[in-house]
Amino acid sequence: AAAAAMMVAALRRTSRTEAGRSLLAGVGATQVCTPVESLVAMSAHRKPTKKGRKIIVLECTEQRQMVKDGVPGAGGPRGGVSRYYTEKNVRNTPQLLELRKFNKYLGRHTLHKELK
Repeated sequence: AAAAAMMVAALRRTSRTEAGRSLLAGVGATQVCTPVESLVAMSAHRKPTKKGRKIIVLECTEQRQMVKDGVPGAGGPRGGVSRYYTEKNVRNTPQLLELRKFNKYLGRHTLHKELK
């Protein structure tokens, strides 16, 4: 019990910055890491960037074909086609994107393809 009390007292004496730096570098609480080690530990946990992302347009293929065929009222009240704007990671998905999205003009989910 006396040994445990001495360990607790020793840990309390350690400053918060020393404990934080040692935990960042992955070493014991009694050791203090160098500034280079702490920089290496910090750079290993860097947030991912949105550098490779590209804004794309998804357009309803079914409604577009109906507008081309001349179906009356297919383009909605103002003659538009259902479109969604989003972004994708070009590195992970180089092919054209196809998703089923809700078409507010037709009132149901339809296939939307990425425009070139």
